[in-house]
Amino acid sequence: MIKKMRKEQGISQEDLCDGICSQSMLSRIEKGDYKASFQTIKQLAQRLGIDMNTM
Repeated sequence: MIKKMRKEQGISQEDLCDGICSQSMLSRIEKGDYKASFQTIKQLAQRLGIDMNTM
């Protein structure tokens, strides 16, 4: 869902993850290769304007 919303909003991985995690970590999260902490997902979702209840 993060990748889908990020692409729909035209946000780069670098811009989305700035101050939250590394770009490589975000890439792994989007691919499903890495299970991020709840806090990291929450911060990414907030930056994208995603309600955590819909995730």
